[in-house]
Amino acid sequence: MLLSKMASMFQTDRLTDWLPYLAYDEDRDLYVNADGTFGFIQEIAPVMFAGEQLLNGLTSVLEQEWPTDALIQIILYADPNMTGIIDRYSCIRNRLLDVSEPREAFLHEWSLWQAGYLRKHCRQGISMDVPVPFRNFRCFLTVKVPCSIRDIRGDSTQAADRLAVVRDNLLGVFRSNQICTQNTRPESLIQVLWQLWNPGHGFLDRNLWDQRRPIREQVIAPDTEITRCRAGVVVDGYRVAVKTPQVYPLSITSVKANLLIGDLFGSNLQQMCSPFALTLQIDPMPADNSLNFKSEITGMQHTAFKALAPRIARKNEEFCWAASQQEQGTKFLRGYLTLVMYDNQPCTDASGTGNCSRNESMAVTVWENQGFRLQNELFAGLEYMMAAMPFGLYRPALKNMRRMVSAPAGSLALLAPIQADWRGTETDAMLFLTRRGQLCSLDFFDSDTNYNFAVAAPSGSGKSFLVNKVLQEHASRKGIAYVVDVGKSYKKLCGLQMGQYVEFEEGKNMSVNVFSELTAELFALDEMENRAVPEDSIKNREERATLLTMYTQLLSVMASPRESISDLEQAILSNSIIEGYTRLRPGEIMEVDRFVDILDAKQADNDRAGKQEFVYGQLAERLRKYCRGGEYGKWFHGKMNINFERPFVVLELEQLNAMKDLREVILLLLISIMERQFYLGDRKIPKLLLCDEAWDLFRNPNTAAFIETAYRRMRKYNGSIGTIVQSFLDFSRKGNSQVGQAIKLALQPKIEELKECVENHLITLNEAQMHIAGTVRTTKGSYSEVLLLSSKQSTVFRFIPTEAEKVAYTTSPVEMQMYEDIQTALAKNAGGESPEPLRVLSLACFANSLLAQGYSPQDAERLALEREEEALAYANRQFRAA
Repeated sequence: MLLSKMASMFQTDRLTDWLPYLAYDEDRDLYVNADGTFGFIQEIAPVMFAGEQLLNGLTSVLEQEWPTDALIQIILYADPNMTGIIDRYSCIRNRLLDVSEPREAFLHEWSLWQAGYLRKHCRQGISMDVPVPFRNFRCFLTVKVPCSIRDIRGDSTQAADRLAVVRDNLLGVFRSNQICTQNTRPESLIQVLWQLWNPGHGFLDRNLWDQRRPIREQVIAPDTEITRCRAGVVVDGYRVAVKTPQVYPLSITSVKANLLIGDLFGSNLQQMCSPFALTLQIDPMPADNSLNFKSEITGMQHTAFKALAPRIARKNEEFCWAASQQEQGTKFLRGYLTLVMYDNQPCTDASGTGNCSRNESMAVTVWENQGFRLQNELFAGLEYMMAAMPFGLYRPALKNMRRMVSAPAGSLALLAPIQADWRGTETDAMLFLTRRGQLCSLDFFDSDTNYNFAVAAPSGSGKSFLVNKVLQEHASRKGIAYVVDVGKSYKKLCGLQMGQYVEFEEGKNMSVNVFSELTAELFALDEMENRAVPEDSIKNREERATLLTMYTQLLSVMASPRESISDLEQAILSNSIIEGYTRLRPGEIMEVDRFVDILDAKQADNDRAGKQEFVYGQLAERLRKYCRGGEYGKWFHGKMNINFERPFVVLELEQLNAMKDLREVILLLLISIMERQFYLGDRKIPKLLLCDEAWDLFRNPNTAAFIETAYRRMRKYNGSIGTIVQSFLDFSRKGNSQVGQAIKLALQPKIEELKECVENHLITLNEAQMHIAGTVRTTKGSYSEVLLLSSKQSTVFRFIPTEAEKVAYTTSPVEMQMYEDIQTALAKNAGGESPEPLRVLSLACFANSLLAQGYSPQDAERLALEREEEALAYANRQFRAA
């Protein structure tokens, strides 16, 4: 008696016993379940928009002959666990950066701030402007079929073979649409289920699976408490709301289905602001008998109560239509949707009401806008929640659940939750957020064509913030960056990165004579080839051809900065370059003067011969202003003395604004210098050349030809060219319509300009994408929205700066002046030694906060310097707690 009582003490009701997962068959990649079924789980990469080809393929698979009593689930999970994405982001920096080097130590600390910022907001949004938490949309497809003991033991393969055919057909649909699929093994399944059933516990650090124990016993933590309440279910301290549609719309489209997980057009009031799982349950057994029965019953009701119930007449018409569709070959199936929503924060009271009411109201509004009416599953919330989990639906329970609706297979394909936001490129170089919370990555070097990009943005749209972000993230990957700027937008960032800031001013002794960098030996190929092995000979010829093309284009722009030159003139300049270097003696420096002398001599020969050809003299006259004594001669004589010694270089051309011809020539010369640096450098290192306000420099076909050539060549050196313009139309207006960028980014674009770009074949946008593009906006002080265009997708993401980025990237004149004043004061106190960048940034952060409180800029600067210890502590809290 005593022993039986002691034994009964351990007989408790465990939710674990109600879960289906028992074991996993490694050989067949199938799960064995407690309800006498086995099945598979595949993770599918969600698509941004489900196209006609994908939907038709999915419909065809649903209409195929399925194994008896099969059940299908398609689950979209807004996963708050972004550990993998953030860890990959951090791992790249940890592996590349040497923290013993001051610059790289600062970049490493910066990357830690970024990672911490992302981790903090995985359950709730940043503010009312950004209410959606950071998340990763994941889609799972499950199929299970009944199996016998012989099937489980492996004595029979009949059921497994049928299931394998089903799996191949389903995966074929997705793969034919270039959608990645992956088998979900128990390690990954346990991790997902752990998050769904233990929201109050931390995420699992490692994917662990003990093959000796049933899978279901490794899913729920021993201390997880699950209780029912009037408001739903409380799971591990978090309230969970379970909802199913009480009313479905009469018609459904892929766009409507896409909008069930939040608004695509930027509305923060129509978003799903908490973690959720959306499940479509499908019974693929034909619903023929059920439809016929309902049609007959409704017909009788219509006859008896015609005057009293006009709605029954409409119902009868619907069922008759469905019956006629069946006769025409349309296959009707049954299915229903379940929305499981988790609260952002733990419950604060015993009733379990928590803080979910606002998020629930927003979700109800989102669904009602698409024609659905949701109902709370108050009395069976736990059961419907369990059914919404992988393999959770039991066929014997379908009749009692009474949630299944009959619909054509095509309608259920439209309802399939396989649409979500863009996940980004393959490499986690930069991380941004979509409107619906998807953490997306962007790397310009993840391209099949070229690595170039363009940014089009009007003033005040957040362009400088975004481009500073690109440069900082590039540096944190140990990349090399050269920036050509007009406006000092990157001076502060250059100081933070301990870079090289080169400012062109009238009084400075600077030479951009790139012609001094080449020697006569490069053009004496006959002698070199006699001494070289064949491979070196080929390489020398390629190098000479590349450099000759580049320098001919440079000389062409110098000779004619505003108008195109003829093929004859280009050939003359090319021959002059070859002749000039061939005659160059050891120790001599090539200057433009030598090319002018050669052209003058050729013209003199023509004059003596009485030829009426003046092209040589005309070219010489155009180039004379770059010779010694000429208007621009001081910039082009002697040995080039601009050396790019650091991995981050900013070349400021603002002082040359009054000399636009010279500025354009110097820009191209600098690009050629950088391109040569790229050519000679390590090709494993990513390289970036950024031209800001470049629209003012694209002014003639000669420039266009040079830019196009540079754009094409950069990929060979693992290099990228970024061009910043006011509008993409600048490429067309200035003659550079053929410049190739794999990725285009636009901030606050104007619809009229986008339509003109489409007409000029600069970009490609359909009507729906154009509508979305028209909603891209910037919320000052909060975030900038960016329209991304490439050959593969069009999407919108948000750049939400951290506190550190707000201080580092701001272009506010007052805040920039405060930063420079603090930097100058610290350097003066240190006897002229440059202060540590992080120290300047921290004091500027504190000064900015005082400015926001109403202090004058002078008082804010003074207090930041006087209360340095307090300022450093404040900034540290802000940067780390961002």
